[in-house]
Amino acid sequence: ASGKSPKAALVFDFCEVVLETVMSMLRFVILATPIGVASLVCTSVAGAGELTSVLSALRSLLFTVTLAQSWHVFGFYSLLYVCCTRRNPFKLFAVLPQVWLAALSPSS
Repeated sequence: ASGKSPKAALVFDFCEVVLETVMSMLRFVILATPIGVASLVCTSVAGAGELTSVLSALRSLLFTVTLAQSWHVFGFYSLLYVCCTRRNPFKLFAVLPQVWLAALSPSS
């Protein structure tokens, strides 16, 4: 906030504190979400009458989501990258492992 008027520095500091507060709350939500989703799935599985059919449906869902996300990352994004840059997309994936792993994670 150097070089700014005292009022501007006050507003800047306030916005910075609000940002830090919102980011800390968002980090908590992001960390707690898998626990909540797992709890909901476990409750549904436990309340189901026939466990084998529920587990079979969950296996199908997991397979479908994994296949769709893989196609989205390795098919669509690769094709889009090639069309826009005329470069090998797998070289990009090699240097950005966290990005494509995040893309393969289940979407909300």
